Amino acid sequence: MSEDLLFELGTEEIPPAFLPKVAENLRKDLRKGLQDERLDFEEIELFFTPRRIAVRVNDLQERQEDKIEKHRGPSEGIGLDEDGNYTIASKKFAQGHGATKEDLYLEETDDGTYFFVEEKIEGRKACELLPGLLSSLTKNLEQPEKMRWDDSSVRFIRPIRWITCLLGSKKVDFAIGNVNSSSDTRGHRFHGDDIVHLENPAQYEERLESNSVIPSSEKRLEKMENQISQVTADMEASVASKDEFLELLSNTLEYPTIVSGSFPDRFLDLPKELLFKTLTGEARLIPLVNSESAPISTFIGFRDGPRDETGRVRQGYESVINSRLRDSKFFFNHDRERPLEEYLDELKTVTFQEKLGSIHDKVERIRKIAEQFASTLGGIDTEVADRTVKLSKADLVTEVVDEFPSLEGIIGAYYAELDGEPEEVVQGIRQHYRPRNTQDDPPEYLTAIVTGVSDKLDTLLGSFIIGEKPTGTRDPYGLRRKTDGIIRTLIDREVNLDIADLIEYAGTLYDMEGTGEAVESLKDYFQERLERVLERVYYIPYDVVNAISIGEGFNFYDSYLRAKTLEEFKDKPAMKDLVDLFTRIVNITEGREKGEINPKIFQLSQEKDLWNTFTEKMDVLEELARKQSYRAMTRKLLNLKDPIDEYFENVMVMADDEEQQENRINFLLYLKEPFLKLGDLSKIVKNHAAEDGS
Repeated sequence: MSEDLLFELGTEEIPPAFLPKVAENLRKDLRKGLQDERLDFEEIELFFTPRRIAVRVNDLQERQEDKIEKHRGPSEGIGLDEDGNYTIASKKFAQGHGATKEDLYLEETDDGTYFFVEEKIEGRKACELLPGLLSSLTKNLEQPEKMRWDDSSVRFIRPIRWITCLLGSKKVDFAIGNVNSSSDTRGHRFHGDDIVHLENPAQYEERLESNSVIPSSEKRLEKMENQISQVTADMEASVASKDEFLELLSNTLEYPTIVSGSFPDRFLDLPKELLFKTLTGEARLIPLVNSESAPISTFIGFRDGPRDETGRVRQGYESVINSRLRDSKFFFNHDRERPLEEYLDELKTVTFQEKLGSIHDKVERIRKIAEQFASTLGGIDTEVADRTVKLSKADLVTEVVDEFPSLEGIIGAYYAELDGEPEEVVQGIRQHYRPRNTQDDPPEYLTAIVTGVSDKLDTLLGSFIIGEKPTGTRDPYGLRRKTDGIIRTLIDREVNLDIADLIEYAGTLYDMEGTGEAVESLKDYFQERLERVLERVYYIPYDVVNAISIGEGFNFYDSYLRAKTLEEFKDKPAMKDLVDLFTRIVNITEGREKGEINPKIFQLSQEKDLWNTFTEKMDVLEELARKQSYRAMTRKLLNLKDPIDEYFENVMVMADDEEQQENRINFLLYLKEPFLKLGDLSKIVKNHAAEDGS
């Protein structure tokens, strides 16, 4: 038999950014806990609102199945005496497992012959197991933060105010801290009953919805989307906020009901990012745009409860947002009383990092790194690039960015444009923080690429020098994101840059102990992150990532080109054969250093033919590698398969004659070189399709 289980934790308001993850952790831990207790079930439904996290387990097995446990006891020599009678040791062993000596049996093992006994463990009822299980998983639940609120030892993300637990129609009794479980839940704080009684888990959603609570996050979000669609369709408008914002908003409400309002048109003169940030900030309103993507003076909000029949909620929203917009307009206008360049001196008073100096110091380092970068990049006006770097951090001391830190770079770009700066400078300032996250695109303007890479590189190296390298889950300065951002920028924008040279140059700008070690450590870190980016961002197979090598430099775009080429060719039958041949060369030459080759002592026609064929192609292969024409290079290498086959079929590399052996090994080492410019083909995993020739 089976019953449904309902378990709800009622809490004070949980922060919306944390709520989904904490709820999912509860479901995950409960699933594992039930499986560990050998309790079968159909599915676990998850519910959460700001004031509750709940799970409903459908068709939970009423009791555990009985199980047989096999126990090993004493060896035959200890369990039986010389006359073959059971000893005290074997009898005690049987008694300890509720058995008699007649239940014992001997069995051969790797360690010898031992006595065994099988013990039947009767399954326990689910209602007996659940109190301990639910209490334990609640106390041990993974959460971003925990707090204490009474004299119990329980710590949870927010104070627990009630516990609802029903197995079928029966209450499951237990306590977490000072809170006892019951069969009652609670309705909306202001628009529902304080006590909502449940006879069984199936009533959970219906009873709560009649008390102004929609416990399903999916249903709440769907309701909000439907209401928005109805309102925006009538206005021929669309929302300007991202889907993530609406989802976050839904996690602040138990019963969302749409409220639309407006603000004076004069605020539409604000930069749209500032306008939108003001609306979506503490007010949590949704900005709207017209069919031409221009902001309009109507917004959408949500109240937590029934419809705003009196209009008081709308009036409250309008009053609050008008005040906020007046503040934003004041900040903007006050900032514009002087040009962006006049803010630069104030950067000297802002600490970047205690050991690394001020923001002004950082900008001066970035300017030097960017100058070095731009000189190797080509196609960019170095004076324009320097102007971009110089102004890139000026908005950090403006009032708008002080109020809205996420607008750094964006507001600076607006101010630079109003000051009449060139478009390359404006866009360089705007884009240089990109990519801000994994969904964000890298910068497009060269000024932004130079500024952004130089900025991130300075932060990385400085952090490594002062010992702030990321470890485990700790990454307070977002160094993984910055490293990945540099790699993605150089790959996506096809920048042929050896980052090692730039790292080493950046190191010369620091007169601090440990800089040399930090430079080498940062190089290693870039290599580590490159492998992860190629796999997770560009979906390069792991074996191909292992095969491509950074080689003498750290040109990430070059590594990407080689990886894409190997990925393209790896499943072709001819590549499988070439991998076999290359692996054979690697195995024979392992641990050997290349020496001089003497073609005059070649004895067999096959080694002479391969030498002639290879030397004829060597210049072409080197030129193709230099031009990064790796597809053409791979095809040329594939054409070497037949003469290499002939060589191995007829030439004994490990000849008895030491001179011949040494010469042939040196030849193979020479043969390896163009292959290694593409990658270590011996790391390629051959699939069945390639082996079958399909």
